[in-house]
Amino acid sequence: MAAGAEENEEYEEPEAVELPLFDPELYPRSYCASLGWRLVILACSALLALGALCGLALFDFASLLNSTPLAALFLIALFAVFLGLGLYGLLYGFRFRVTLVADHVELVEPFRRHSLQRSEILGRRVLPGGQGFSVIVLVSSHAEHNKLRIPVLLKPDEAFRRWFYDLTDLDRSEVFQSRIDIEATFRPELPAEEKSRQVTRLRRLGAAFNAATIALLGASFVLPDTGLWLLATVAALPWVAIVLVARFQPLYRFAVRRNDERVDLILPLITPGLILAVHAVSNLNTVGWQKPLVLACAGGLALTGTSVRVDSWLRQQRWAVLIVGLFACIYGYAAGLESNALADHSVPQVYLVKVLSKEVSESSHVKSWDLTLEPCGPVSDQETVSVSETEYQRIRAGDAVCVELRAGALQVPWYRVGHCNSQKGYRSPQRPYTTRYR
Repeated sequence: MAAGAEENEEYEEPEAVELPLFDPELYPRSYCASLGWRLVILACSALLALGALCGLALFDFASLLNSTPLAALFLIALFAVFLGLGLYGLLYGFRFRVTLVADHVELVEPFRRHSLQRSEILGRRVLPGGQGFSVIVLVSSHAEHNKLRIPVLLKPDEAFRRWFYDLTDLDRSEVFQSRIDIEATFRPELPAEEKSRQVTRLRRLGAAFNAATIALLGASFVLPDTGLWLLATVAALPWVAIVLVARFQPLYRFAVRRNDERVDLILPLITPGLILAVHAVSNLNTVGWQKPLVLACAGGLALTGTSVRVDSWLRQQRWAVLIVGLFACIYGYAAGLESNALADHSVPQVYLVKVLSKEVSESSHVKSWDLTLEPCGPVSDQETVSVSETEYQRIRAGDAVCVELRAGALQVPWYRVGHCNSQKGYRSPQRPYTTRYR
């Protein structure tokens, strides 16, 4: 066994001048997990399995089964999954082995054994696995999806590196190919020097746009009161990204590959919907779910269809299209509700409703002040609604509040809750709704 118990180090690409070509005389050689990684895997797995066993042994499932059987079954299944993961990790620490033979490679794991002939390997990739180790991916020439992933939980020696050294580096090949494609297809009528200047300038623009997206998303969480200007800017980001991709193809694309040197604008396309959704859910209360669902589908189809139409590369990525469609539906739901409320000039119907209880809930950076109202008017059942912090402090459990129901600019009925003024009957808030990010 070669270097099985030595300290592990991350696999690094060898320099061409350091190693000769592949030498069949050095093999077979077998490698197991290094001592450091084996101790880490075994310790974590043992703690996970022990915690699951303690949970199964000490938890009073009998009484829980009588009161809430679904919760009991869920906990039993959860502990069983943790126990299975712990036992699998224990087996993995002892069973993990990589065997290099002159004509093939073999990976042994707890319940399976993988092998790949050297003559069938199209090339290799190196993926960062995190926490100090890498993953070598060997791609078969028969099918792109037929891959062998080898976690480098061992001490790579010279023989280990030699075996992989002269295999085609697919990561580097894809980088070179993307450069060739950009040079051949982006503004072919321009001189080489001018084209290089434009590519450099547009790369900086794309990087700045992605950075601005991250800054705006962070600001929407940090600012105590997100203004309408920030919401409008966030809502415009996906459409700006679509315009940029349509204008500067093929340099700009959505969902590019890891080793592609094109600028990927998928971040401003899919993330704004999440921020708008947090704001809409925290501040807008709708009557029924059918019409908001229509808004989500309509907005999702519009955003997804437009992005697919302008980017021929995205049309070829089925899973990427599905993911974009999911985020686009979230965007359609949130942007639709925001527009429905902001552009609403209908005459409100006001209902006097009793507050049954009040509670402050906080999740991550999002804080909301919630009231539980009795059934009345647009609230058919006891329902928890969000109000501003000022209204929350003014209202006590047992008080009566005014619920203002509006038709909605997009014909989606929505309502807001406010403190009733004894002199004027209802004190309408100055703004339709306020953000409560902390």
